[in-house]
Amino acid sequence: MAVFVSTLFAGISSAATAAGSAVTAATSALSAAGILTGLQVATTGIAALGTLGAAAQKADALRGEAVDEGLRANQDFIAGQQQANEVRRRLIATVTDQAVAFASNGIDLSSGVVADARKAADDLAEQQIATGQANTGIRAMSRRLRADRLYAQAEQTETGGVFGALASLGDAALKIGRRG
Repeated sequence: MAVFVSTLFAGISSAATAAGSAVTAATSALSAAGILTGLQVATTGIAALGTLGAAAQKADALRGEAVDEGLRANQDFIAGQQQANEVRRRLIATVTDQAVAFASNGIDLSSGVVADARKAADDLAEQQIATGQANTGIRAMSRRLRADRLYAQAEQTETGGVFGALASLGDAALKIGRRG
């Protein structure tokens, strides 16, 4: 009977050892899977934050470019005004020089010749001013449109960053779900 009890206890001991080993192996596997899942979640989170940060940085740079374009449009407008003022200054100088030349040659300043010369100078100046203003308007409008496109591109970049980050998180969740 002692042999029977001894054998019984040995069998129970072997079974307990085997069960303990199985529990240890399962716990170890569970821990490894948990660690792997935790690492995957952490790296995916960091990657998502990186995507958002890069998109925000690029969007800020695009907005800065848009502001610069708006400033250049304003500078173009001011330069156009300065050109128009220069044309007007030259017109005044030309009309004055013509008046002096006509008067020194004894031509009556109220005569038709003087009026025709003044009208020709006025017409030429107005054409130059109109052309300059049209060119300035086109340049300024082009810059403003570019600024608008840069603002839109900045918004799209931010939205793309958010969707990219969400896609990374969703992909990681699917992989974790498949793994179980």
